[in-house]
Amino acid sequence: MPGKIPGRFAERGKLSERQQKAVEYIRKHGQISRRDYAELTGISGETAKRDLGKLVHDGVLFIHRAGRSTVYTLIES
Repeated sequence: MPGKIPGRFAERGKLSERQQKAVEYIRKHGQISRRDYAELTGISGETAKRDLGKLVHDGVLFIHRAGRSTVYTLIES
């Protein structure tokens, strides 16, 4: 559903501007890596890891683990 952010976190309407950028990026490209997110938002790799981890914890993103090739996709509700 275009425009709808999945997960209970989004229902509270509390995505940060950075997190909204990640969701938009994933909608366009299908997935995002930690490096992509850090470059997109101008933050460190560690901050990117925390932000993306929070989105996974809150049910917005799904993590596909593959070592250095880990990517995140949207969980559609």
